[in-house]
Amino acid sequence: MGRMKDLLIDCAETYIATALLITTDDIDTPLDKNYSPNDVAYSEFCKVQDFVIQFLNHDQVSPIVHQWDREQYLHAMHDLFVTRNDHGDAFWDGGWPEAERKILIAAAKSFGESQPYVGDDGLIYFS
Repeated sequence: MGRMKDLLIDCAETYIATALLITTDDIDTPLDKNYSPNDVAYSEFCKVQDFVIQFLNHDQVSPIVHQWDREQYLHAMHDLFVTRNDHGDAFWDGGWPEAERKILIAAAKSFGESQPYVGDDGLIYFS
């Protein structure tokens, strides 16, 4: 159980790190220049972890992930943020087999967009 918990934390951190790398502030500076996953509000980190679990347990995705190794999980978290928010190629060009790619894209898109932003308290939240 400990290894799965650690993997879920790593997946959430990778998803957040990708969000901060790709998202810019009002003057087009990537958020990761001034923020890290440690700057995400605790409640938001929990929401991201819950989202990761929902994605991995998606009816179509669940059968695929059982064959992944740790690096594939982390790669998928990067591609998940990018695909979900239309920021680039992600699952389309991430080296995923075609049958899996279609499933991963559809599942990512089914959750809608969610962007990070800096709250009044200086912590990162997701819309």
